[in-house]
Amino acid sequence: ADRQALRERFAQRIARQEGAFKNVFNSVFDEQRNDVVGTFERVHTLPDTLNDGETGRKFEPALRLVYESGFEDALPRKQEDVLDEWALEWISNRSLLLAKSINKTTLEALRLTLSEGYVAGESIQQLTNRIAGYFDETKKWKAEQVARSEVVAAGNEGALRRYELA
Repeated sequence: ADRQALRERFAQRIARQEGAFKNVFNSVFDEQRNDVVGTFERVHTLPDTLNDGETGRKFEPALRLVYESGFEDALPRKQEDVLDEWALEWISNRSLLLAKSINKTTLEALRLTLSEGYVAGESIQQLTNRIAGYFDETKKWKAEQVARSEVVAAGNEGALRRYELA
């Protein structure tokens, strides 16, 4: 019964952490949708880039939360500082890597869907709807994918750092 309770608490914690990542991702994706659609409506082209630094900064608090949890759960003693300089650098680098990956795949997918629309002879309004549709259709599964991978990565990295310092 004690092991089952531990498993249930672990599963609940992971679900909360994934929920935090999904919330951040959905916020970022909604903001990008509005920016990209707005740009396309104004100038009839996609932006060349999405702001990796800004996107990355939005993920840092969620990464920090999960990293700290992995660190503290690995060896539950409060002796070492959880967020030493190395940890803060890892979180910053990981969030920027995540942002670059999300932004790159988003722009690649948008370029592909836009080229399909051009080939089909769609109007500017149809192309705009196509772009908005990409964000709407992709958001749920991509949020799930990002949440799962980043919770595992940050939790494991925190635990590994704790073991290294022990």
